[in-house]
Amino acid sequence: MPAKSLTQWGARDPGATLTTGRDLKKKDPERYQSIVKALKEGIGHDSLTRVFNTTRETLKAIESAEKVEASSQEQILQRLTRTRDLCVSKYHEAVEAGDVKGQTLPVAIGILTDKIVQISGQPSTVVEHRTISLTPKALNQLKDQCKPTQVIEAEVVDDSGSE
Repeated sequence: MPAKSLTQWGARDPGATLTTGRDLKKKDPERYQSIVKALKEGIGHDSLTRVFNTTRETLKAIESAEKVEASSQEQILQRLTRTRDLCVSKYHEAVEAGDVKGQTLPVAIGILTDKIVQISGQPSTVVEHRTISLTPKALNQLKDQCKPTQVIEAEVVDDSGSE
């Protein structure tokens, strides 16, 4: 085994490989707080590793240390919204370029929008019941408005006995 090898017994602090985010918090508190805020907003780890040039392990450690508890439903809702918005953007570009193929993207947009509405607790269908009070005179006026303005003459021919 070479001298000063990292694998040499006792040559390395076992805790040195653990990523806790403490160094980041000390060296760059603004970046650390931005990561915490992004985690609370439910932005995915893959996106955050690219934006903040960090590892998934660091992100998980920061989540744990800061007790970030973005609800999974909230994270799903934000991901669905971002995905739907991306689909709408791509569909718009395809329409402008004349490349709309198979009409699959509008279906995806519809499904994503429906799921967003469901998860956010909004009604997907609104049923409205109205009660109105009409006087006999008002009812007769409504019936008169429904009468056809032009009468069509027609003749009914019984075809069943001719066979």
